[in-house]
Amino acid sequence: MLKTIRKVLGLFEPGEYKELVALLFAMILSGLLQTAGIASVMPFFALVSNPSVLTENEALAWAFEAFGFESRRQFLIALGAFFVVMMVVSNLFASLTLWATVRIQWRSHERISQRLLERYLRAPYTFHLNQNSARLGKTVLEEVNRVIEKVFIPFSRLLARGISSLFIVILLVWADPLLAVLVSATIGTFYAAVYTAVRRKQNALGAQETAAKTERFKVTNEAFGGIKDLKVLGRESYFLTRFRAPSERYSRAHALNALVGMLPKFALEALAYGGVVVVILYLLFTRESLDQIFPLLAVYAFGANRLIPGVQDMFQSLTLVRFHAPALEELHADLRGTADPLLGPPAPAPEPPRTSIVPLRAERAIRLEDVTFTYPGAHEPALRDLSLEIPIHQRTAFVGPTGGGKTTLIDLLLGLFEPTQGRILIDDVELNEQTLAAWRARIGYVPQSIFLSDASITRNIAFGVPDELVDMEAVTRAARAAHLDTFVTSLPHGYETLVGERGVRLSGGQRQRIGIARALYHNPDILILDEATSALDSVTEDVVMQAISELGRNRTIIMIAHRLTTVQACDRIYVLERGRVSAQGTYAELVESNTAFRALAKA
Repeated sequence: MLKTIRKVLGLFEPGEYKELVALLFAMILSGLLQTAGIASVMPFFALVSNPSVLTENEALAWAFEAFGFESRRQFLIALGAFFVVMMVVSNLFASLTLWATVRIQWRSHERISQRLLERYLRAPYTFHLNQNSARLGKTVLEEVNRVIEKVFIPFSRLLARGISSLFIVILLVWADPLLAVLVSATIGTFYAAVYTAVRRKQNALGAQETAAKTERFKVTNEAFGGIKDLKVLGRESYFLTRFRAPSERYSRAHALNALVGMLPKFALEALAYGGVVVVILYLLFTRESLDQIFPLLAVYAFGANRLIPGVQDMFQSLTLVRFHAPALEELHADLRGTADPLLGPPAPAPEPPRTSIVPLRAERAIRLEDVTFTYPGAHEPALRDLSLEIPIHQRTAFVGPTGGGKTTLIDLLLGLFEPTQGRILIDDVELNEQTLAAWRARIGYVPQSIFLSDASITRNIAFGVPDELVDMEAVTRAARAAHLDTFVTSLPHGYETLVGERGVRLSGGQRQRIGIARALYHNPDILILDEATSALDSVTEDVVMQAISELGRNRTIIMIAHRLTTVQACDRIYVLERGRVSAQGTYAELVESNTAFRALAKA
């Protein structure tokens, strides 16, 4: 349990602990008020059962005189009213404590979700290469809510009920120590035995539920992500079958856990009814008269009314915490960076907006000096001792067979990876963590597959820019440069036309030109194209390449291409094979001097 407490507290930042401390004090005060309300019934029933107690009991006699009561009837009514007021006040304060708990619950949900999403988004690119996006999405959207609702709230309820039950037990011990010990020991032993018997099973059920939920998310994402291929191939039943098994495990785990939480309630009810008889018999044998029994019986009746449901609630809360502990483990590990070494330490302060970054200027060349890079977990490097130069304001292409290291090289230039050995220089400035933001402010990137959000064309060109900061002049300028403006203005809604999820309403060429416009939105000096035309037909490719060629000599263009027709106009071409440069030169020079390149050109 101490381990769980540490992990729950580990979800919060130090500045948020004051809310938890305030909530703890509210729970303690609520428990005291509930206990005082139960205790206030004793003088009322004592006076009802034996009127002479008013003169025999010093406290009651003092209260009768101090408040100026004229008759026992008035005093009895006042005691009854005091008991009712105490119960109302204690219940009202318990309601306020519950409200504060729920408020903290959802504020914590908001903060932890935002912190976790920031954690993932700011993680190194290598972290995302080894993660399934369904798991990350599930953790942010589902597991945070699950941990708050099924661990934090039950834990808070466990604490509140525990404090209240402790005070009630103290009251019962004060009223009759032996009876209180017998009752508390019986109830406590019963629940301890049940909990000990089921806790290992609950751990297994919780782990099973977490794994099944992840698999459900993964199957659903794959099915909807490939819906077009799925329907053409008629493979719906395959995904339905894959979804069925984890769904059955998920529902079975929840059902068994719910059963474990509810079963003790019925046994305890039978125990409670028998206990009432035992308490009455005990009081009859240990007290001389009914006027002594009546107040004690009232205290135990009201105390049991709070204590037994409270203990049952504590047990159910404990079973919830135990069942959902695997989700807490996963969330805590991701927030603290202990689950995956690639996730690294907690996220640094947010980077300044791109518009406020002073770009890193390059006047001569981008140089790679003895660069080697090995992917995490790989046995062989993707790039080996690579040294080359990319002149500024020229067009440089990288070609070669699949697996030669072209995309890895581009990812290094984009700052997505750091070289395992060697360095990358922008003129004489090394590309590293300190200079990365300034370097990225200079570059535009067009991948082979363009990601489009389910938003307007404007929002996809100004991707990631807040609505109030979108520069429509920059949007239209970039669209014209990408040969997209004529198509967009012909649409009924123009730039506010929705493209659909992943751009399903657009052709491949239109999506690619939106990608080029997105790369040009910030008017970069360096444009990097990673097989940006490989998925297009030759006519559409010509249009896209024309748009690129018209960007002029004031930009540095770096491209990867499989079809060598797209690199004929490049000033320099590097042939990459097995992570090394096997040849370099212009298109004409390579056709003349390099057998492998000549074969590629003929193909």
